[in-house]
Amino acid sequence: MPKIYVDFTKLQEIENKFENITSKIDTLKSDFFSAIRELDWKVQSEYSIRNKSLKISENLQKDNIALKKYKQFLEQTIQKYRELENADVRFEPSGSRNNIFNGSNGYGGDQGRMAHSKCRRKFFGEDQVLFDFIRHQNGYENYTEAEIYKLMEQIDEEGCGYVALVNTLFGEFPGTEEEFEKLYGFPMRDKYGNYNFDLMLIDIYCKTDDKYFLNEDGGKEALITDVLISYLDPNGNYKKDKFEQDYGVRFDDSSNEVSDEMRNAILNRYKSNEDVATYKTKGTRVDHQENRLRGYLKEKGIDADVNYSVEQIMTIEDVKSKLDSGTVVELGVKPGTNFYDVESNCMETIKEGHAVVITEVTEDGKYVVSSWGKKYYVDPSQVCKDTQTGHNESIINDYLLMNVEYK
Repeated sequence: MPKIYVDFTKLQEIENKFENITSKIDTLKSDFFSAIRELDWKVQSEYSIRNKSLKISENLQKDNIALKKYKQFLEQTIQKYRELENADVRFEPSGSRNNIFNGSNGYGGDQGRMAHSKCRRKFFGEDQVLFDFIRHQNGYENYTEAEIYKLMEQIDEEGCGYVALVNTLFGEFPGTEEEFEKLYGFPMRDKYGNYNFDLMLIDIYCKTDDKYFLNEDGGKEALITDVLISYLDPNGNYKKDKFEQDYGVRFDDSSNEVSDEMRNAILNRYKSNEDVATYKTKGTRVDHQENRLRGYLKEKGIDADVNYSVEQIMTIEDVKSKLDSGTVVELGVKPGTNFYDVESNCMETIKEGHAVVITEVTEDGKYVVSSWGKKYYVDPSQVCKDTQTGHNESIINDYLLMNVEYK
């Protein structure tokens, strides 16, 4: 249990010093007036010494009153500390977010770090921890080095949404590092004090990639949506005949809702006894992230509520308000989005859809974001040309608002 230690001896010394100073000021004020009274009256009048001396005396009196108030405050403080000295004070986790974006350990997680720094290189020392961690994942036990390198490349290519979840879980965790390790099965930090972003990224990816937790919120809808997306041609039209041939039911697009017959045909094909479906896709959408986060926490045996919502449009003030309240705000951006440095130099232009976590809002209305473990700035007023319509559109796809409340 944490404990506050108070040096009462030092506090008592400070209190005594206040007493000595106030006493000396009283003596100084008295001696000062005695000296003034002894001056010739004409001298006092000619140089306005009396008026000036009165002002000096008033200032001395104010200083003396202030010092006595400080002394009174110190006495009360000492008394309160003495009352707490033998009290049974128990400290609980504050519930505040961890400052994982302080720059001391990068700027959040980076899906490309493993691939860029380790690809095609032999692992030694602490790097072997990463290999061992991967091989302890269900289904990855016999992975060769070549397969592990390929896995790292996959994470680099499609891991931005998973990194957003990693940043969320690290940032939202309200407990101690010991509690974190007990829940997640690996330390919050490595032996150098760096956050174990890579371990959690591997853990989430290996346990949830291409999986749909059908008994968790969003699982069934995400699976159905992905299956239907796979039947779109390059022009955005559905290949209805192909779907009907594969699933044996009529492709009904007479309304905005997917027909029950189509839903059941898809779910019956992929539903398993464990109610976890597997379907190969690239990357994640916002509905994947909610479902896979819920599935991941459940698989880890972690009792937590996930509060989740998606907004298509948010004002700068809305985003700032959500961040101030502790809500994680993830930003989905389109190809063509520019990422700037602090001096407004364009450092990256996104070639595919990308997901980042907003960490703050600048005074001039820019979003500070975490991407690839670095700090970037995004201008929400930027527009980009849609590749299909040719129209200028906002770079923002959506905002994902999320809180993880541990029980």
